[in-house]
Amino acid sequence: MSAARRSSFYWAMRLMPAAQRRSMFAVYAWCRTVDDIADADLPPETRSAGLAAARTDLDRVFAANDGSELARAIHRHGLDRSWFEMVLDGLDGDVAAPLQAPDLETLTLYCRRVAGGPARMAVAIFGCEDEAAADFAFAGGTALQLTNILRDVAEDAARGRLYLPREALAAASIDTRDAAALLVDPRLAAAKAWLAGRAQSFYDRAEASAARSDRRRLWPGHAMLRLYRRLLGRMGNEERPRLGTVEAIAIVLASRFGFAR
Repeated sequence: MSAARRSSFYWAMRLMPAAQRRSMFAVYAWCRTVDDIADADLPPETRSAGLAAARTDLDRVFAANDGSELARAIHRHGLDRSWFEMVLDGLDGDVAAPLQAPDLETLTLYCRRVAGGPARMAVAIFGCEDEAAADFAFAGGTALQLTNILRDVAEDAARGRLYLPREALAAASIDTRDAAALLVDPRLAAAKAWLAGRAQSFYDRAEASAARSDRRRLWPGHAMLRLYRRLLGRMGNEERPRLGTVEAIAIVLASRFGFAR
């Protein structure tokens, strides 16, 4: 709960009905756990072993309701194991062969796995199973992950990672793949702007998909989308923008009650 409280998603999750809220916090906690394993300051083989253990543990969780909140969420909402596997596949692939200026297709697949998987779980928890809701989840999850990548360029560089795609670097006439050198390159802003434009297109696609689905049920996902899109819009002026509590609550309430914001 404490980690969730620090998330931009907190207020959207907090205002859900109690059963949905418990399920969302359980899924969020699982995602944080496996993400922390992948990001730990440990040898790659140790992190891969940790992710393999998390994958094996899914056997137990899916085999029977073990009384955990995650197991209850899985059985209550019919969460598909493949959505959890998507997350683990994305993280494990990045541990085994860290992404270094991947092509856009590879980066998009990574985003679809590590963020689209959890988003697909979320829309199932919201009670939406139509095709438009599924597309909302994968497009929205990709948009959110691209926003995270843009926000965390310096942090990722400290770990030797470079998620900016080669197309973005080429558009800015950058030929280095050295993450540390890229941080002091004046052309970095242009590369980030290129990727921000791709993120905006995924936000647009998610908004269009939401309009074809059940907006009444999808409102928490719509709120999350609006929160992160607001952050993306500020990245040209702030390195790591944050939303204040009042601003975040206003955005969530606007989505909750159907007001455009």
